[in-house]
Amino acid sequence: MLASGLSDLVLVAAIVYGWPESAVWVLGLLVGFNLIISGWAIVMTSFAGREMAKPVMDSAVGRQH
Repeated sequence: MLASGLSDLVLVAAIVYGWPESAVWVLGLLVGFNLIISGWAIVMTSFAGREMAKPVMDSAVGRQH
């Protein structure tokens, strides 16, 4: 999520720096880049959640036997 916020700030700076000319391409770039970064953040969060749940699941399976 931090990377998403930082990338948004960089894109805002690029837009403001070249404003009238950047209005044509900026909407597609923002939407596409935000979707990529948000998707990457969700995937990394799911990997971290799986690693955190692994010890709990292993102990639950061990108790059943």
